[in-house]
Amino acid sequence: MKLLHRFKQSDSVVVEANTIGSIDWAEVWKFRELFLSLAWRDLLVRYKQTFIGVVWAVLDPLLSMIVLVLIFGVIAKMKDSTPVVVFAGMLPWQMFGLSLNSASNSLMNNASILSKIYFPRIILPTSSVAVNLVDLVINYVILAILMLIYGYQFTWKFLLVVPISMMGIAIALGISFFVSCLYVKYRDFKILLPFVLKIGLLVTPVGYQLANKEEIIQILLSLNPLTGVVECCRWAVLPNYDFFLPSLYVTFACILLLWYTGERYFRRSEQWLNDVI
Repeated sequence: MKLLHRFKQSDSVVVEANTIGSIDWAEVWKFRELFLSLAWRDLLVRYKQTFIGVVWAVLDPLLSMIVLVLIFGVIAKMKDSTPVVVFAGMLPWQMFGLSLNSASNSLMNNASILSKIYFPRIILPTSSVAVNLVDLVINYVILAILMLIYGYQFTWKFLLVVPISMMGIAIALGISFFVSCLYVKYRDFKILLPFVLKIGLLVTPVGYQLANKEEIIQILLSLNPLTGVVECCRWAVLPNYDFFLPSLYVTFACILLLWYTGERYFRRSEQWLNDVI
């Protein structure tokens, strides 16, 4: 197995890409200051000197919730599609969508620095999702307010909403290890991703409870790794909510598989990234 080798030749750093092994996370840790700097830069770009950025972080999930409540609760007449139920399911989905979009664009958005300095390229997609933690906190507060308005009781499980939602971020990051590299090679992936996310929203039980559906429907929808995250988040919010436990097993398995294969694909792709970008 070839490992990453760096050595100086005439004051330059030569990088030999690893074609088999995984990411050297110990080396990534050495570049933690760069990670924090990039994450802070993205945060400032989104929120500094922009009122609409802060307002949109609140309006976007609320408007999405209203649309889903109208579709499933009013038009489809699903009694379980209430604002709290829908928002509890949409919160982890929102984190997944935002993280996948930002991480997948990270290499192209930082193309100017990729060929100038050496650093573990994996820092770019991972640091780009850090800013979404701010949106996670905002959505968490909105969910708490909705629960107060509609008279839901808080339990210790409500504290698990944030770590549960971060599983959606983990899934998005695992997928982005593939997509961010494919973005560089095939630019039309930028057009394809929003369409895939729209389809993904339809096959994920965001606007309704899975617990009230037939077992065959539960099994089919549980093949989607986001289903376990969404249903587990509802379990943390709704009293006595009995979600389909196998869906969570699929989620854990997909996270492990995506990270194991994704980081290796990303590592192999480093040998051609600078030439193509």
